[in-house]
Amino acid sequence: MARTQPASQLGEYLRGLRGRTGLTLRQVQDLSQSHPEPITFDYLCRAERGRLTPSPQKLLTLSHVYEVPAQSFLDKLDLAQFEAYSPASRDPEECRRLGVAEGEKGDYRKAYACFQKGLQLLDTAPVRDPAESAELVARMRNNLAITLLRLGKHRMAEQEIERVLERRERSNYITSRSLNVLSGIHYQLDRLELAEAAALAALRIARREGDSDQIRQSLINLANPRFDFGQFRSAATIYRRAIALRRAGENSQDITIALFNLGDCYHRLGDHCKAEDMYQEGLAMAERLGNPRLKARGLLHRGRSLFLGGKLEAARSNLMESRAIGMTHDYCLETFDSMYYLWRMAIGQKVGSEAAELFRALKKLRLRVDQRSEEVLSFDACLTEVRSRRRQKGA
Repeated sequence: MARTQPASQLGEYLRGLRGRTGLTLRQVQDLSQSHPEPITFDYLCRAERGRLTPSPQKLLTLSHVYEVPAQSFLDKLDLAQFEAYSPASRDPEECRRLGVAEGEKGDYRKAYACFQKGLQLLDTAPVRDPAESAELVARMRNNLAITLLRLGKHRMAEQEIERVLERRERSNYITSRSLNVLSGIHYQLDRLELAEAAALAALRIARREGDSDQIRQSLINLANPRFDFGQFRSAATIYRRAIALRRAGENSQDITIALFNLGDCYHRLGDHCKAEDMYQEGLAMAERLGNPRLKARGLLHRGRSLFLGGKLEAARSNLMESRAIGMTHDYCLETFDSMYYLWRMAIGQKVGSEAAELFRALKKLRLRVDQRSEEVLSFDACLTEVRSRRRQKGA
């Protein structure tokens, strides 16, 4: 399968958007005239053919015309770069297995390319059994959505899951899995009540089916919003139930993250020894998995716990290592979150030059972070306050 350039991929996406809205090229041109950067007939025609990449201002205009987030265009361009990792295999199932393996290692770019290739192969394969074919496509879309979620492309992940859930004839396995992915998406987009509801729905179906893996995932997804609601004891109980479903000798990303989150619960409940035990156990599992992203995440959790406990030197060591891993592998969220606490430490220790440098770096990196975290929310609130002060000063 020939590689396609980012502009070509974006062109296909633009054609698809226009097709779904039922607009002609001329109608898009007319609707764009009220915006600061209007789109001409010829310009859009060339963009849809992949002959040019629209400027950010033009993409913003198109986002208003098509009523989609402007970020979706940037995400499409970003994802088009990953096609370089597309596997040579012509077997959809092999592509899926390769994607799962890359995901377990934390290489979500390669995982995305594998699942995308698998989906393309399924879409063009001859259909012998429609029900079986639809199930295979739904499973591949689930894998793709999980990967998009881990890449921080939440709205694109949501679109994939909506396509799966639109089809009524689906297995309980696919339904439970899709609801679990949807719960994770709602959580990242700060829709905590919806995240909780989707997790409960997934849990009911998984229990009916006796699917222990999906029961475990549902419990983790249920505990996440409970933690954010401040229900730390309830969240800890649910995380423990999820971890208890681990098979002997099993190592997985989900269990590792649950261990880190359980450590956070113990920290909030004042049991710092148990918190450290959970962080250590999670970091050991991340090492066994060979997943640098999980290691960076675990060091961040432990560094944050130490920072909040006033153990600044130990916190700095963990946070610096987490940031180094994040920068090496271009893990934007882990880099941002660890840098956030280093910035707060510099402020607290009155190291003005370091604090100013870290603040500038955080502002720049914030543009690339679409995931939800305590640190992102807190930094956004700080930026809003700084801008408000500047406006008042200017007035």
